[in-house]
Amino acid sequence: MKKVVFLFFLIFSFSIANENNQQLKRLLAIIQGSFKDKVYTITIQKAKEYLKLAPENDKYKDEVAKILVYSFIKSKRGSIKDLIEFIEKQNLSKQTKIYIYSMLLKEAKDKNLEKTLLEKLYTLTRDKKYLIKLASILYKEKNYNELTKLPDIKEINLYKVIALYKLKKYKQLVKFTDKMSKFPSENKDEVLYYRGLALIKLGQKEKGIKTLEAITFKTPKIIKYIANYYLKSGKYIFAEKYLKMLYLEEKERDFALFYLGYVNEKEKDYKKAYEYYKKLLNSKNEKYKKLAMQRIIYLKSLGKLPKEKVYSIRVVLYKNENKAKKFIKRKKLDECFIYPYKKFIGVYCGIFYKKEEASKEKEYLKKKLKIKDLVIQKLEI
Repeated sequence: MKKVVFLFFLIFSFSIANENNQQLKRLLAIIQGSFKDKVYTITIQKAKEYLKLAPENDKYKDEVAKILVYSFIKSKRGSIKDLIEFIEKQNLSKQTKIYIYSMLLKEAKDKNLEKTLLEKLYTLTRDKKYLIKLASILYKEKNYNELTKLPDIKEINLYKVIALYKLKKYKQLVKFTDKMSKFPSENKDEVLYYRGLALIKLGQKEKGIKTLEAITFKTPKIIKYIANYYLKSGKYIFAEKYLKMLYLEEKERDFALFYLGYVNEKEKDYKKAYEYYKKLLNSKNEKYKKLAMQRIIYLKSLGKLPKEKVYSIRVVLYKNENKAKKFIKRKKLDECFIYPYKKFIGVYCGIFYKKEEASKEKEYLKKKLKIKDLVIQKLEI
């Protein structure tokens, strides 16, 4: 700002030579006095008058415009939007407009004004820093349409990829990401992620999955997505590879354990499947704990696993097998099975390797089934 003040006095010293226009000379004198006395409202008023009266080739216009903006900022009054419109109408040099808009950018609190100034500065300078800042604002605002209209530069192209995905312009996204040279190397994984998802959305699932697999540092979310794809496709060897990777993530461990068991079951390696399922029986995740128990019970019912002594909860006794099976179906007890008890057929729920675990489940079943006489029993199944 000191430079602006210095330039002002320089203007005044030269203004004496401006004898052909006494009115402009008088305005410069008033501007000097009001500016020196920090009466910025007068400075602003007279500076505007000067700029309106001064011819296009006036050599002091640029410096008066700078003083006008400086005074506007110091006065903290008026509208930046109106000031921008006023400046736009003046025949000022490119450098002066850059200087003025840079000053106003620091003062702009309104995001729309900030965006306007960034656009003007980029147009004037072609400096990428303004475009990057503008893209960041548009991205935070989720203004995806405007983002896609910005020029292509490496530093903001990832924003444009995300914008295209959010706008469901999958074909455009795939075309835009054909060449990875358009993106900084550190954005490669994210670009591949959205490209892969776009391909899947377009029905090119295999190509999309291969794209996701090309990601160097895969997040658990991506690994799980790929694992699910191979599970649904029945490509269990590939699914197992990604499930083992997912197992290393604590939050996804139960999911990985269950489906590693499932994959090995499908591959008829029942012993290995059982090892995975068995690990889930002590899990805090009730969903996968019960699913694992159901698979173990199912495999034991088929005679696929060696017999062993375990604890189970006897819920009810029936004289024939059909009634026992109907009870299980009616109560939706997927983790329950039938097992002979003396002359009866018993309905048993759960498989436990520790009696304490069976005791916890017993209390839960009492409340759920409203049956008091439940018994923990040791079985060989």
